[in-house]
Amino acid sequence: MDDALLAHRDAFGIDLHAIGLADRAFKRVDALEYIRIAEEREQCVLGGDVLVCGSSPDDYRHTHDNWACERRDGELFSSYVRRFARIAREYVSKIANDDAVYIIVVWPG
Repeated sequence: MDDALLAHRDAFGIDLHAIGLADRAFKRVDALEYIRIAEEREQCVLGGDVLVCGSSPDDYRHTHDNWACERRDGELFSSYVRRFARIAREYVSKIANDDAVYIIVVWPG
C-alpha cells in the first residue's frame, strides 16, 4: 500500500479489532480524504462497506450498505481510478447517518 495511504490510515483509521475485523474504518471527512489520496496516487478504490456505531464506542455493526465497481473492458487503469474515486465519493457523501464509518478497499493496480 502507498505510504501516504498508510499514514492516513494510521492517523485517522478507527481500529475494528474489537468486532473481529483486521481493518480500519474512517469517519466521513477522513474517508473522503483517503479516497482523494488514493486517486492522487493512482491507487484504485475497489469498494467499501458502511458500519455504524452501536451501544458503545467499540461496537460497530455493518449496515449492509456497500459499493463496488468493475473495470470496463478496454478501460485504461487511470480512467478506472478516476471513475471509481468519483463513485466512492458520491456513495460516502450520500449516507445521511453522521455515525456511519467506512471501510475502504484499495488496490494499487
